[in-house]
Amino acid sequence: MGIKLLPFAGIEIAVISGKKSETLDKRAEDLGIKMVFQGVKNKLKIASEIIKKLNLNWKNVAYMGDDWNDFPVMKKVAVTAVPTDVMPDFKEKADFVSSRKGGDGAVREFIEFILKKQGIYEKVLADFIEFLENH
Repeated sequence: MGIKLLPFAGIEIAVISGKKSETLDKRAEDLGIKMVFQGVKNKLKIASEIIKKLNLNWKNVAYMGDDWNDFPVMKKVAVTAVPTDVMPDFKEKADFVSSRKGGDGAVREFIEFILKKQGIYEKVLADFIEFLENH
C-alpha cells in the first residue's frame, strides 16, 4: 500500500529486476507501477534511461537494492536502502536499512522514511485517505 502513496507525493516509481517473474508483473500492475524492467543485466543503464525519460538527475532519485548488482546504481543516487535480509557488507553501503525483509514491507518502510524525511508524510497520507473515501 505504501507504493500507492507515491503519486500523491508526485513521486514516480520504477522496478528494475535481474530476474523475470509473472508474479512481479501482476503485483506491479495491481499497484499501478508502469515502469517495470525484468531480466535486466545492466541496471545502471536502465536507471539512466529512466532518469533521462523523466527529466531527473541522480540527486532526485532514491533506490532500494538487495544485492551487489544494484550497487552501481546505488553509488549514483541520493538515498539508498536495503531490506534487512541482505548481506551485512551490503547493509553498510545503504543510507537506510529497513527492519523488514524483501517482499515483506521493506519498500513500504522505505517510502514512509522518504516521505517523512521530506516532511510530507502526514499530508500525503491525508490526501490518500481522502481519495479512498471519495472513490
